[in-house]
Amino acid sequence: MRVYPDVSGELKRCLSHSSMLLDLVGWFRRRREQHFERYPFASHEIAWEIGVLELRYRLMKYRWHYQRRKFRRACREVGIMIHMIEDFYLHTNIYDLSREAAQEVLDRLIALDPYPDLEGEPLKIASKSFFQRFGLQQDEYTYRQAIHRNPSPEQLDQIAAGVKRCFDHYGIIV
Repeated sequence: MRVYPDVSGELKRCLSHSSMLLDLVGWFRRRREQHFERYPFASHEIAWEIGVLELRYRLMKYRWHYQRRKFRRACREVGIMIHMIEDFYLHTNIYDLSREAAQEVLDRLIALDPYPDLEGEPLKIASKSFFQRFGLQQDEYTYRQAIHRNPSPEQLDQIAAGVKRCFDHYGIIV
């Protein structure tokens, strides 16, 4: 709940349910395009491009629904975008990067720019597969290596600041 911008409690509940529903739908339908994750052994650049394209698509759908005064559908798109930004923080190595590199990555994400080519410390996006879960397959960067469970209060504050910056940049009104 701390990730969401300063909005009413009812809207926070709506957005958090949308975020949880997205995880369930992704799990049952095996759809990854609404998350920042990487197919096993695919490149981090490809995962970045898929995530950025999905964010761009969700932003377009949000604007479409909002302009037509379909606020529930617009809120659903906002919930998906928030979830994607949360996943970006929790399924990448952004916390392992220097402050300057992490800032550049966030700037590129908000601007929907190409994959950030960082010197010395590349951005990595986690991958997940059935075989990795049982240790039968090793990939370069997996969910076990990413901090994707129980973020610290400082990390939650970083996620909230990232979501707020994205909302401010695109003028998202909830």
